[in-house]
Amino acid sequence: MNKKFILSSILVLFICIFSFVLAQEMKAQALIIGIYGRLEVNRSGEKLLGKIRMPLFNGDIIKTNASSYAVILLKDKTEIKIKENSRLEIKFEPKTKKKFLLIYLGEIWAKVTFQKNNFVIMSPAGAAAIEGTELDFKVSDNSESTLTVAKGKVKFSNKIGAVYLGENTQSKIASLGITPSSPSQINAELVTAWHKTILKYIEAIDKFSEIYQLIEADSLKRSGAVSKDLMDQLRWAEEEIKIIVPDEEFLIGHRALVSALDYFKKSLIFTDAGEKADFKELAQSKFAVFQAEFNVYQRKYQKFIQEFLK
Repeated sequence: MNKKFILSSILVLFICIFSFVLAQEMKAQALIIGIYGRLEVNRSGEKLLGKIRMPLFNGDIIKTNASSYAVILLKDKTEIKIKENSRLEIKFEPKTKKKFLLIYLGEIWAKVTFQKNNFVIMSPAGAAAIEGTELDFKVSDNSESTLTVAKGKVKFSNKIGAVYLGENTQSKIASLGITPSSPSQINAELVTAWHKTILKYIEAIDKFSEIYQLIEADSLKRSGAVSKDLMDQLRWAEEEIKIIVPDEEFLIGHRALVSALDYFKKSLIFTDAGEKADFKELAQSKFAVFQAEFNVYQRKYQKFIQEFLK
């Protein structure tokens, strides 16, 4: 009787542990919060098209193509920006809660929240054990791995050796089986500057709407004209909004903002007074639609992110 009870208890405990581990495996480990161009997600051999707010799970492989970028958010609030022509995999160990980012090719920027020995970025040539830091990690075709640390500290190692990097330092592993180079001083800002142009979707939309409002205010001051700097910003916004993948929950607002920017540009470049006035009125109408949709979307988005981070 006692033996049966003990065996039953062990079996129940095993099932509970297995169920817990399985549940942790099935939990989303990251969210896509920004896409420029086309993003592919390989999930257990199935190729999926990346979307805004799409959850990412243990073992998902993310791939950016030429001229495509992505931003992902991990559950610990770590933010990762992925450069074009990159391929990486998200790994998670439920028992230890240790996270791994396996970079097979390409370049990332990461702002990692403080976590002692729980986050590792790996390449075929070496591994970076992360605490709280901001860094850039690049892996070339020949597996050369370059780690640049902007803030914080990182241990960069492989089976051959290890080095420790601090703020504004860089180390390389030239190829497989080569020890990491001694850290050299570098202006990390020059290496990591690219990430500033890659915005989260909600940040990008907010930036575009800010540009619209600045242009509208400037045109009132200048009797229908705007400064060259603002015209350049308008052209930039028009180009960027064409390649940013919209959130499917915000398609009406996204399209309204696209139209508002287009109509306002036409109101500035057309010479006929009547046409200028008509295009300006259309722009204002579309922008009002955008604002109404954006107010609702922002609340939904923030709630969604808060729920994910719990």
